Amino acid sequence: MNEGEVASRFRVALETLLAQDRHLFEVDAGEQTAAGALAVHVRELFPDYDVDVEFNRDRDQSKRLAQFVAALRAAGLGHRVTGDEPKLIRPDLIVHRRGTDENLLAVELKRVANEEGRLYDRLKLDNMRAELGYRCTAYVEFGRRPQGLDDVQVDWHGGQEAFT
Repeated sequence: MNEGEVASRFRVALETLLAQDRHLFEVDAGEQTAAGALAVHVRELFPDYDVDVEFNRDRDQSKRLAQFVAALRAAGLGHRVTGDEPKLIRPDLIVHRRGTDENLLAVELKRVANEEGRLYDRLKLDNMRAELGYRCTAYVEFGRRPQGLDDVQVDWHGGQEAFT
């Protein structure tokens, strides 16, 4: 599957989330709840892949990013790390094939973020592409009560394809 197809399917999943699960945003449900609901829609559109929320494994090991610590320190977020050990991560949502190195899409969601939270998640996604081989990543930020995709910020990284 090419990056354009991944972007197209992910866009449909976001649109479906906003249409069918509007209540979650009306009651200001947390990002984990939104990630779980989004995973249901993503799973329907990626039937040949595993879709997991808060998945912290890389095969049979903890999912860690070795260069993420240095990236956080360089960005002025050193207070978010202790020591030099690779940083344990739990991405909000991933599309992959469990038990393999086939990593298609990693997603970080935010309801409303501050600058530090945005930077942290974007650096995490950058490092997931570089270290774990995710082909595509998306940072998704929802406003308080999004009505449609115009109210959602999506920073998409997937080869040369744009999220449109």
